[in-house]
Amino acid sequence: MDCNVYANGPYLTLHASQEGPFEVDIGHAGPVTDLLTGKTVGVGPKFLLPLAKAQTRVLVIPGYPQ
Repeated sequence: MDCNVYANGPYLTLHASQEGPFEVDIGHAGPVTDLLTGKTVGVGPKFLLPLAKAQTRVLVIPGYPQ
């Protein structure tokens, strides 16, 4: 699946160029939250994140200084 990925510090932005579940690997254990909703979207180190075509999600990765 194609997905544009941008990362900076604790933030991970995903933009889907097509619909599908995308495997996210943050490299360590911990809950990953959506920056805008505050809801947990998965638990690392790996999880599947469903995205619609053209959908963008900004995630907060645990373990980084805020």
